[in-house]
Amino acid sequence: MKIFFTSVLFFLILTPSFSQVRQEIFYTFAHSVDRGMEGGENFLSLSYGAEFNKVNLTAGFQSGAELTDITLKGEYFPFRFENAKGNVKRLGTDLVYHVQYHDYYCEQDFLWGIDFEWKSLHGFFIRTATWLKYKYTDIYSVIKSTSKIEPDAYLAFGKVFDSGTTVSLSHGFHSMYRYNSVSESVFTFSVRQDFNAGISLKAETEICFTDQMAAVNHLESSQFRVAMGVRF
Repeated sequence: MKIFFTSVLFFLILTPSFSQVRQEIFYTFAHSVDRGMEGGENFLSLSYGAEFNKVNLTAGFQSGAELTDITLKGEYFPFRFENAKGNVKRLGTDLVYHVQYHDYYCEQDFLWGIDFEWKSLHGFFIRTATWLKYKYTDIYSVIKSTSKIEPDAYLAFGKVFDSGTTVSLSHGFHSMYRYNSVSESVFTFSVRQDFNAGISLKAETEICFTDQMAAVNHLESSQFRVAMGVRF
């Protein structure tokens, strides 16, 4: 009986978090330049996102000639602050699960982190997050598995214009389908246009550098993406 009442109370607390739903589906084509493990490979992906009052959910599937990825993410923002100028601050937490399949290995990533978001009345925004990441890799060719725990981080800033255009620049150690070590930095530049008919177009450039802790950095990979989505 105690478990029942606790479950009901937990549901009632979270019910307002799942109101005011905004959903979107994106279909993306990506091309990786001939560097690193993904040299010259093309990818197709399908992603779904739902934004509620306090909860954001994301699911994505990507497939290429040699790699297949699945990513699931959930964000919960219980704390929201708004001042007299209309600036909004949100503080919350998130969980991320990613799995990548290859002919020679299977890689899984589990992340738990703290998120902070700031939005101004004029459309400017800053998003930052820190995670604790657990990576588990099963290597088929040598019948061996490896695992490690390391920190992760993310910083993005940009602006939403009245015309529906969003421009952003981010830096971190992972992207939607690639989860690198702390010595590999990922820079992403994104432009998105939302139209009144519920259609969205997006273009992104992602560049990854290795050996960030060393004196000489190396360009590991670069990827260009174009996407079309629907909002409802």
